[in-house]
Amino acid sequence: MTRFDVRTDVLSAYEKKIVGGREHEEYWVPAEELDAFNAAIVGKIEVTQTFGLATEEENNNNA
Repeated sequence: MTRFDVRTDVLSAYEKKIVGGREHEEYWVPAEELDAFNAAIVGKIEVTQTFGLATEEENNNNA
């Protein structure tokens, strides 16, 4: 999962959706608008959580 900031004037054009439960609110951005959306990202994109198989390095760090 990632976290990042987007300019409010751009983000306000998109509809928020609740998926799964109230704590899972997200904006739906049409694929054809991704270039404009990506250009409106401010600052760095932070990886907050990962899912799936651990890499060999992660396995070694947890041993």
